[in-house]
Amino acid sequence: MNAPATVVPLRETVRYLGRAFFLEALRRREFYVLLLFMGLYLIGAVVVRTVGVTDAATAAFVLNLGLTLAFFLSHLMTLLLAVRAIPEEIETRTIYPLLAKPVPREHYVLAKWFSAWLTGSFTCGVLLLLGWLPAPHTDALHPATLLQAIVLQLMSLAMLGALGIFLSVFWPKSVNIVILLMLLLAGHRLIVAVGGHLPDTWWGGLVRWMLRYIPDFGILNLIDRYTDGFAPLDVMDFAIRMFYAFVVSGVALAWGSFSFRRRAL
Repeated sequence: MNAPATVVPLRETVRYLGRAFFLEALRRREFYVLLLFMGLYLIGAVVVRTVGVTDAATAAFVLNLGLTLAFFLSHLMTLLLAVRAIPEEIETRTIYPLLAKPVPREHYVLAKWFSAWLTGSFTCGVLLLLGWLPAPHTDALHPATLLQAIVLQLMSLAMLGALGIFLSVFWPKSVNIVILLMLLLAGHRLIVAVGGHLPDTWWGGLVRWMLRYIPDFGILNLIDRYTDGFAPLDVMDFAIRMFYAFVVSGVALAWGSFSFRRRAL
């Protein structure tokens, strides 16, 4: 009788898939299109800085634009990678030799998520340098607020990647892209707008309760707080936001892993 095959450890799965995923992502044209967009901003920011900015409001606007572009484009990169990670391997049938090694499906899901997050974080770092360095700065800016903004944006990338992996188990790529873009661009505004106009009735409370389960990327965005010169968040507020992103990511990954394990391939 043949001995059962040894399960590939999670660390080995992440290292193997992560390297291949990262190199493949850098070969795609999306990464260079994002660099092109940031390059256009870079040219404009250098021109503005060369001419000279004496108005603090203008300097804050240029800096805000650069950071917003960097963070949004890195989120877009992570979104596209996450929603395509599993479906494309199923379509090309490259998933079957991998799972035959054997690699547990939950390890496969975690490795794909980590790879998407790592690639998105690398993209974020590159674009952030292009968005922050050439922009004009004022003495009112707090470096600690910028550090908090970067950390929360990395958590936001992790949350977006987890949601993308989770949705890809159930729905087509195009549907998932639309859903996640709506959450990313308008989810926070929708939650605040709807929640603020609900009456104090039983059904109003029910809707507020349901709104709490809509992933809110807005609470992880401190760009305006930094460029407006505000002090960093207190430790408890910062920790709560970190914990929120951790819980949403964890639930999405756990649910996605469970569903993918039960899915027939």
